Amino acid sequence: MDKSPVGVSYPKSGRTWMRSVLGGAGVALKFTHAGHGSLKRELGRPFGGIPPELADRPVLFLHRNPLDTAVSFYYQVTHKDFARGTRKWAQRLV
Repeated sequence: MDKSPVGVSYPKSGRTWMRSVLGGAGVALKFTHAGHGSLKRELGRPFGGIPPELADRPVLFLHRNPLDTAVSFYYQVTHKDFARGTRKWAQRLV
């Protein structure tokens, strides 16, 4: 079983910045949203925290003020992911 460290973050919590900082410091850390993101099947799912399959690994849990993540996530979904003319917009219509 894999025991390498993992980063778990709620979407829009700053994991891109954290990955960049840690990568610059030579720290290899795999990040995951633990099944919560802007994919259609993931939208609206409650965030339950660290998944049980990661419980025996060292975890860096990254979170941010919920109001800030809500605004960022709304912008991500409405202006990037599902913006008119994108592939996700076309898939939504099928």
